[in-house]
Amino acid sequence: MKKYRYILALFLFSIISYFWWSNYDRNSHFQQTSLKLREISEFGQANIGKGNIVSIQPFMFTSDYANLESFYNKIDSYFSKAQEEGFFNEKTVVVLPEHLGTGLIAENEKDAVIKASNIAKACELAIWSNLINFIPEYLNAPDIPNKKEYALFSMKSDKMAHVFNFVFSSMANKYNVYVIPGSIIIRNPEIKEGKLNSNKGDLFNISLLYKPDGTAYPHIIRKACPFKKEQDFIKSGSFENIPVFDLPIGKTKVLISNDAWYPEAYSQNDKNTSIILSPGFLPEKLDEDWKSIVKELQPLPNDINPNKNITTESAQLEHGMPGRLYSNHIPTGVSSFLRGDLWDVPNEGYTIVYNEKEILTGYKVEGASIINLWLN
Repeated sequence: MKKYRYILALFLFSIISYFWWSNYDRNSHFQQTSLKLREISEFGQANIGKGNIVSIQPFMFTSDYANLESFYNKIDSYFSKAQEEGFFNEKTVVVLPEHLGTGLIAENEKDAVIKASNIAKACELAIWSNLINFIPEYLNAPDIPNKKEYALFSMKSDKMAHVFNFVFSSMANKYNVYVIPGSIIIRNPEIKEGKLNSNKGDLFNISLLYKPDGTAYPHIIRKACPFKKEQDFIKSGSFENIPVFDLPIGKTKVLISNDAWYPEAYSQNDKNTSIILSPGFLPEKLDEDWKSIVKELQPLPNDINPNKNITTESAQLEHGMPGRLYSNHIPTGVSSFLRGDLWDVPNEGYTIVYNEKEILTGYKVEGASIINLWLN
């Protein structure tokens, strides 16, 4: 009898210890991180009434995702800088990078997740400290290659959607501008009463558009061609369902990252579309051979020769958004890339502006940038 009591006591002690460990050091308050703002530039003739596009390319740290307050303050600081420069008016559209919201997987997690040396360790800690939420999501995951990644994002999806929506709805409303908030991985997203919500179902890499009153347009942009490694747990959208928005700057289409490389994104295009905005993320070095990018583009765009000997940077300009806009006679496009010190996740890139057959780029800075294009 004493043996069973001992086993029961040990079991209860283990349960209590786990819950204490799981909840200890969550939602810590970190000091606001540096903006690392290295460039503020503008192109075009200053405000002649046709509106403008502002690329905010932030430099994010893992602690910026620790809680809603940290994320809000970091993003708001960049918007405040853009406003100080006189870049905002009633016809301004702000575009931010792909995966800007994905780091919210660390929101309200243990300090050890935020401070982990690599993303694999951070994810493992997040799973072990949330087993009660993780296990049901894993068991109910769809039949996909990477159920672990699915379950991790699925268990955090509701809260991630809430924080992402709150922050960027607030930015749009506070600064009275249109906002394309980059992208985030969300489970079966839906816009209800102007707010982003998460439902049961598949994961998608999505973007959306906020109006100056802080409400979101009902049409969600789902990435049509996720990178190969993303396809193991993220479902693809379709080019046919990518919306065209009628904005004060003109008819505008949003293409998430490598979607802008595919001719289908333009063949499905509304013929009157004049602007392409592309939240970007580049996990490869700009000066390296582009073969690693080719491996991630699955399926490969049908008009690309993978055997060409060019760098990732050259491929971005030739086969990415600038080259596609030129061949499809679309006058204007802006792409913004995520930069940061985010565990061990590689990130490269700089803002690319295409305007009237001219490619205008930001500097290759190890930091953040704010680039403004006045439309003439």
